[in-house]
Amino acid sequence: MRRGFIMLVFFAALIPVAALSPLGDLFGGWLMPGHRSEARHFQQTLNMVADHFVGAEGIDTKELTGEAIDGLLKSLDENSEYLPKKEAVEFEIETEQRYGGIGVEVEWSDDRVTIVSPFEGSPGELVGLLPGDQIVRVEGDSMDGKKYREVIELLRGPAGSNIRFSIFRPSDKSVLDKEVTRAVIKVDSVRGVEMIEPGIGYIRITQFGTHTFEEFDAALEELEGEGLEGLVLDLRNNPGGVLSAAVSVAGEFFEKGETVVYTKGKDQSHDKFYRSDSPMRDGDYPIVVLVNNGSASASEIVAGALQDIRRAHLVGTKTFGKGSVQTIFQYQSGDAMRLTTAMFFTPGGRVIHKQGIEPNVVVPVELEDFRKLMLQRRYLKGLGSLAFVQKYGFDPIEDKQLEVALKVVRGKFFP
Repeated sequence: MRRGFIMLVFFAALIPVAALSPLGDLFGGWLMPGHRSEARHFQQTLNMVADHFVGAEGIDTKELTGEAIDGLLKSLDENSEYLPKKEAVEFEIETEQRYGGIGVEVEWSDDRVTIVSPFEGSPGELVGLLPGDQIVRVEGDSMDGKKYREVIELLRGPAGSNIRFSIFRPSDKSVLDKEVTRAVIKVDSVRGVEMIEPGIGYIRITQFGTHTFEEFDAALEELEGEGLEGLVLDLRNNPGGVLSAAVSVAGEFFEKGETVVYTKGKDQSHDKFYRSDSPMRDGDYPIVVLVNNGSASASEIVAGALQDIRRAHLVGTKTFGKGSVQTIFQYQSGDAMRLTTAMFFTPGGRVIHKQGIEPNVVVPVELEDFRKLMLQRRYLKGLGSLAFVQKYGFDPIEDKQLEVALKVVRGKFFP
């Protein structure tokens, strides 16, 4: 499923770049012998269209070729695509987070831009967007028949500008109208560090960025200095991020040199092992990782790795299931091709993509409670109960998943 952030962000750490011959060489001598007849067939078709199709004088054969290549790639999977030069440049901008947006990570599913998870504190979270919501209208216009990048282009824009859009919520078949002000999303990735009970620490990671490991390491040091005897690591609604940060966070609990995650592809050049590069942290205190269907990609790597080595129990609901690697193959013309080239595997050999990670203890949460808990985690402590109720219109509710996690850490519940 094609994914991005509406900031937007694609995980650059997961997207290597390779070079191809010029686009015009697509049907040239570099093709393997077994593919040359198919290439000639395509070129003959293109020539016949140019020579005989009524109105052919208005046809841009380069654009037509690009559309054909895009169709070929999309028939492989939801993540592979052809990028004309303009879109290839935009893709580079996306990976560098250089513009504003509504602050959600998205994928392409069922021919619609679908929300994986909103970022904590983002405009998207503030208007109540939830995982699974689908963008169906933007500024009153239907998105039916629109391509992924056309929808993305409409959603993003200058920070401070407003945008109106409608979402379809499959869970209750409702269509909801939303209006937000775009913003440049800057998220502190490690939040909520505290002793939630005597001896039991709590850390929430909202996404994996370049400084996440340093923040996580400092948080652990702080809690251990206060007598840490058990840890709850909250990765709910964490859509992922930088691969190296995830490897470093999980690697805290691996022996130095042990494999945290690995990739396998058709070409052995895409087979890579990502190992812990630091000594294992002292302390054998119990760990519980909280996950849900908004936990994706890098957060699934951490959860799956700790579960595989039995260093942590997982509590919550099944994770999203995003674990593929896309490589950008660059044409000399400036066009590019984004192709799925490998899959991620946990240390125990489990594939993540489209499978997700099953928790040891399943604790479902109703949709409305899910929305309320998102707001509570973000705002309750800062506002206080009275101001929170006045602003959001509901009394704080019990976080059932967290309560079960605490029971597991205390040893009063054995998965």
